[in-house]
Amino acid sequence: MSALINSDLPGLTLISKGKVRDIYSTSSPDHLLFVATDRISAYDVILKNGIPDKGKLLTKISLFWFSKLSHIIPNHFVTGDIDDMPKELAPFKDQLKGRAMLVKKAKVIPLEAIVRGYLTGSAWSEYKKSGTVHGISLPPNMVESQQIAEPLFTPSTKAEQGAHDENISPQQGSSSSYEGSPPLLTIPHCSVNPDRRIPIHPNISSSHKTFEFGLVPGPSGDTLILIDELLTPDSSRYWPLEGYKAGGPQPSFDKQYLRDWLVGAGFRKGLEEGKVKGEGWTVEESVVEGFLLPSIHSTPPFFSQQPNETTLASFTDHWIKLILAYARHRRLFFLHVEDAETSGNDWDEVLKNERINRRVLPPYLEHIMGAMVAKNLAVFEPAKQTRSGLLYWRLPEEWAETLHEWVRANRYFGLKCDWTDAGGLDWTPEYDHDLLRSNGSPHRIAALWDPGRAAPQGDWDPGKDEPGTADCSGGWRGRQVFFKVV
Repeated sequence: MSALINSDLPGLTLISKGKVRDIYSTSSPDHLLFVATDRISAYDVILKNGIPDKGKLLTKISLFWFSKLSHIIPNHFVTGDIDDMPKELAPFKDQLKGRAMLVKKAKVIPLEAIVRGYLTGSAWSEYKKSGTVHGISLPPNMVESQQIAEPLFTPSTKAEQGAHDENISPQQGSSSSYEGSPPLLTIPHCSVNPDRRIPIHPNISSSHKTFEFGLVPGPSGDTLILIDELLTPDSSRYWPLEGYKAGGPQPSFDKQYLRDWLVGAGFRKGLEEGKVKGEGWTVEESVVEGFLLPSIHSTPPFFSQQPNETTLASFTDHWIKLILAYARHRRLFFLHVEDAETSGNDWDEVLKNERINRRVLPPYLEHIMGAMVAKNLAVFEPAKQTRSGLLYWRLPEEWAETLHEWVRANRYFGLKCDWTDAGGLDWTPEYDHDLLRSNGSPHRIAALWDPGRAAPQGDWDPGKDEPGTADCSGGWRGRQVFFKVV
């Protein structure tokens, strides 16, 4: 399965090439052709490779919601059926099927209307500094990912490709409405409140949604309509309700885990240093596979008897891909053989999902973990055993870069952690991150130390001690590592 990175429609005029969509003129003067490619972007940079059929999925979701909400507010959608589009598009039917929309031509309002229902992302960063979100005061003592009592309208400017959007106040956003049109400010509040008027799914919540608007001429003046895309994972952030707990980051059904990988792989640092420009980064294949889960990892079989060598090798490879993709998606670092036997843990969906007849038995999980260690995709912790391990979907250097980025973004420059052979990793209680919740390990502490991301605390002799270690006192067994992220 290959990704469509660029559409190719000879004879048609390409008007615009966005982060995902290519826009063409048609023989109809009032209509445009939107083609959703499989491109993916992060931090305002389009990546070199894409996600197979991503454009088709985005189009299908948008078509559903454009139809579902048309009685609330009109939108630009005309048809998604190639046979109902201008005849010059017929030769490109195979390329366009499932990923193209014929839409009304509209005058774009250069704003992104963002409606926030939860305190997360940039909203959380602002709240910690000032107690506000886009200048709007919120109650004190709120925590990350907490639901906001009334959804907030937090617009931003819509920058040209390669530039950065700028947050503006709701008052500035509403002043962009036009005479004869309903105020832009009221539309997200009255029509598309998160988790109120639009029930996305009983097991899915949305932390925020982004809408774009345009104007089309009518008999009595311009009419405000929804344009672009609607309620897709590219324009909204969705969380699984299962396991939701305010007080920290949440797993999400969007490209956040791609952003996490990019940070760990040095992309963000390269961007800041001017080393990443335009379409200047390739995403590794394991990350792409994570977006396809569970479609390419549908149903590894139950084994009722010992498989032959060929079958076991295929089975093992299949499960390694599934486990690493799921671990990256859910930000899980540790796997134990007991996870295949016990219920109620983070691995249930993967290891014993009876609903889709997918299960791995403990002896095979132990074999899989051994294969992962042999391929340098995991390491046994503690060493010299075979039943628990640290998964290297994120290398120690990536782990350290991700933790450092989190500290910098939240200005937790006083963060102090310690590691002991007996006690694992511990940290200042008011700070919480899934990377800290996993056990500490010397090589990951060293990854923080070596690039100068952390400084030792306490006595340390560089001549004989490992970086950041200090002798324990009070009869405490094991080594203790103090460090402060800088």
